Amino acid sequence: MGRKLLIGVVCEKAYDENVSGVIKGIIAQAFRINCDIVVLSALQSESEKESRYIDSEMDVFKLMLTDRFDGFLYISRSFGSEKRRSQTEQLLMRTGRPVMIAGGHEHNIFENTIQNERRPFERITDHLTDVHGCRVIYFMSGAKGDPACEDRISGFCDSMKRHGLYYDRNSFINIDAHSFPVSRFVDSIVSGKLARPDAVVCSDNTIAASLIDCLCSEGINVPEDIAVTGFDCTVDETLPFCNITSWRKDDFQLGADSLRKLYRMITGNSASRITDKGGGFHIGASCGCRTFGRAGFGTDRRKIVTDRFNGILSDSPIAAEYLGEKDIEDALIGFCGYARYIYKFHSFDICLTSDYMQSVGKGSRSELQISHRSDMIRYMSVLSSGEIICCEQTFKARDILPVLKENDRRPTALFVNLLRNRNCEYGYTALSFGKNCESLSAGYSRFIYKLHIILERFVNMPYHNLMGETGTGTVSLFPPLYIFEKSRRRNADIIVTVEIRSIRRLFLENESTDFRVLITEFEEILGKSLDISENCAIVTHGLYAVLTDRKPRAEQLYREMKSSNVISLLGRENCIAFSSAEIPDSGYSLADAVKKALLNDKSGYVIDGRVTPNPLYEKLCMLRERMQIYPQLDWSIETISRELGISKSYLQKYYRENFGMSIIDSLIHIRMDKAKKLLRETNLTVTAIAEKCGYSSYIHFTKQFRKAENTTPTNYRMKNRADVDI
Repeated sequence: MGRKLLIGVVCEKAYDENVSGVIKGIIAQAFRINCDIVVLSALQSESEKESRYIDSEMDVFKLMLTDRFDGFLYISRSFGSEKRRSQTEQLLMRTGRPVMIAGGHEHNIFENTIQNERRPFERITDHLTDVHGCRVIYFMSGAKGDPACEDRISGFCDSMKRHGLYYDRNSFINIDAHSFPVSRFVDSIVSGKLARPDAVVCSDNTIAASLIDCLCSEGINVPEDIAVTGFDCTVDETLPFCNITSWRKDDFQLGADSLRKLYRMITGNSASRITDKGGGFHIGASCGCRTFGRAGFGTDRRKIVTDRFNGILSDSPIAAEYLGEKDIEDALIGFCGYARYIYKFHSFDICLTSDYMQSVGKGSRSELQISHRSDMIRYMSVLSSGEIICCEQTFKARDILPVLKENDRRPTALFVNLLRNRNCEYGYTALSFGKNCESLSAGYSRFIYKLHIILERFVNMPYHNLMGETGTGTVSLFPPLYIFEKSRRRNADIIVTVEIRSIRRLFLENESTDFRVLITEFEEILGKSLDISENCAIVTHGLYAVLTDRKPRAEQLYREMKSSNVISLLGRENCIAFSSAEIPDSGYSLADAVKKALLNDKSGYVIDGRVTPNPLYEKLCMLRERMQIYPQLDWSIETISRELGISKSYLQKYYRENFGMSIIDSLIHIRMDKAKKLLRETNLTVTAIAEKCGYSSYIHFTKQFRKAENTTPTNYRMKNRADVDI
């Protein structure tokens, strides 16, 4: 062929560890055979409050319809939703290009490359018999319907036959969380229904960890009484998994082999095979080869650096720093300064649609969309040297990025992610790691989400403090009142005020992130209620001014918003008021008109709600906030009642009436949330986590955690960090 092949990689959550391994293998193989790679990925933020964006992110896959692609590698197992998987497969079929699935379920149209798991389970069983002399071995083969289940069973059976060991149908246990949980298997052993085995081979490390936990709770020691092995460990797994004898899956090789098969489908030629030592047998303590302890895989410099960079990309108030900029170029230059914290990146490009650039500063409420036919502007490029280039280079979205045309000497791998909010699509980012076989990090997804906020600010002219002053308040989708003061429409002779009278209560009842999402959703409802000829401005937090030429507009807005879900959004305890006033002439101040409307009781309408300000309620809201920030403090009913100057009985009664639970239950709930977050996101020991959550006793903490979550802290950490759905 005259030009390099361009292969598209289609997946969700490219930063997920298992998906990342496949992508790295694809890129390494592509560099060997001189192919260009474009990874189209839905970042799919993990935050529940941002889950509303997941479906809209699927539009990044519309770029597959360009004729530039020669074929696609489809990582189907990365998709968490059957609906999104189906939509993606329909787009893949529309392209008419060859498609290869990289490790997934069998498909009636697409070819599939899968890892043969027969050999690993044969080797694991050999280890138990040859090294530890086990004779009675059970095999937990995984849930029914798993396509790899037959290979696993075959490997186990081959080893048992070769060693002359007996096995029958009772030797195989199909573990399913609902029909056959691990605890039921352990109960069968304890009760004598099943003969006690010498060892149990598990189909993954999560099942192995759960089994060890259940056995130990019944007084059965591992590995002294029963040895346990797992499967699919990784170098970054948490402490308990490092102690499990397991086999490390080679996702890198799966990616490389998938590309080789696709290359042969497209060209008819074979490609030389690239190999990596990512897979292999991992000896842990669960089989008896060494003692259980805290030593596991060493933390190398790469992990330390990536964790630090991820923390900066995830936690820094990047968006808030640049929302006050008046020019989009200044805001993006400041934002791109943080790109240096993308681990090992080579270049980072922000590509915006020409439609978006034309909408900047105009307060447009029209929906902006992107497709492979869109006119694009390569607006800003950041190099690994730290140089930021404002290029404003034009191209078509079907070309993905001009660099794919210019860089003919060596192959290029790009990660492309959509820039959007719920209704509008602004463009996409293109990230390259140069010659390094790298993939995205979890922090990168948060980094791009903050870029969404900045771009949303300029297309909707959002406002984040009183009368145009910069600050750190809640971002609004509407421009400040002073902007319309300078250039208001002549036919807008009525001003209607929309006021969330209980804005303080909402702020106290919600965390800052939840409060922003709630206000944004309220403003979207308000925006949909406006006519195309009307404009809306924000006066201050919770107070909006609608400029219109329709006299009965306050009543109409009241009825339209009341029929929407605004009551369920804000709650019946909160109140929204509408009032209006005429603007006498063009020289009349809009701020004065707002005051006139607010004082005009005759034009007032109120959506259901009762606002009964109570100083004690607000103090309790602030108390809850302090408990969430400092759960480790020694909170007691006596101390709180003394601080508030009320009796203990009245305090507990009033708290339960307003928050639906006792103060102690509320504190436990807060501490458990903090504990779960630390278990998921850190490598702190359970003892250290207990201390950070206010428990002086490890035993008390584990007992409280088991009561609240119906599992142990260790088991919770295993289940929520093993990515069992991939």
